[in-house]
Amino acid sequence: MGTWIGHVHVVFTLPKQTQTYLGFGPAPEQWPKGPLAYIEWYSTLSGAAEPWHGMMYQINKKKTTTSTQPTRAQGAIIPLTNI
Repeated sequence: MGTWIGHVHVVFTLPKQTQTYLGFGPAPEQWPKGPLAYIEWYSTLSGAAEPWHGMMYQINKKKTTTSTQPTRAQGAIIPLTNI
């Protein structure tokens, strides 16, 4: 899949129990057991560093726009082991 640039905002785990109107019960079996991270994605790197930026790469937040929501940063929740 390649290398992506992202900003990790939070690392968390899902609870082992959930609360419903019937009381506490076990979390769904399909929930991930390990730590997760919420990440906002940035643009991919260009082929070469830019001399006018001191030989550094310029990146920008990836944004998404829908007909019902304003522009916002693209993000994802991924397993911490994928970082």
